[in-house]
Amino acid sequence: MKMKYLLGLLFVLIAGPAFALPHDDSTSVKSTVKVFIPWNQFSMTADGTSILSLGTGTPRVANVNSLGIAAVRFDTAGTNGDAIHLTYPIPDNMCVSCPTKISAVWSTSSTTTSQTATWRALYSATALGEGWNAPATALDTPITADAVDDTAYGLNESPQGTINGSILERGDTLDIMMQISSASGLNPASDIVEFHGIYIEYTRELL
Repeated sequence: MKMKYLLGLLFVLIAGPAFALPHDDSTSVKSTVKVFIPWNQFSMTADGTSILSLGTGTPRVANVNSLGIAAVRFDTAGTNGDAIHLTYPIPDNMCVSCPTKISAVWSTSSTTTSQTATWRALYSATALGEGWNAPATALDTPITADAVDDTAYGLNESPQGTINGSILERGDTLDIMMQISSASGLNPASDIVEFHGIYIEYTRELL
């Protein structure tokens, strides 16, 4: 009986993937990973000054609707508007030949659903031993306009923008800059616009 068991186990090991043991079953592993990175993981400085000491016209920590929930308030839009940065090491299990997707999570005091905000992400990729590069590369597929929710401070996730496959490399660190590139009807100077973080979605590669 013991010999039959050992022969059966040997057959499973030799037969290959079709007869793989349960813990080797790759079909039970999700192929995509979606990671939320909150605002407090971002670097928020301007001219060497901490965000906490900056005033109107610059991104700053705010209390969302007096709820005791923190976010970053943006007062200006456009290429010279408010911006914050994130450094994000490329995960070891990321499929670098596959697209990487980025979206913004935000809210506003406005409830006018005809208004929109368009978030912009620029990035650079820096390898170990290299000097930092300013994030100046646009996403291959930009983030498009996102409509305001009909509930004040309703949580929105913008449409996804994409970095094409075979651009990033393992061992790189992404520097991602987020800002509001444009707003239609929405005025960040008077309508409260708050940034909560980003989602990064990538394909997992089994190593």
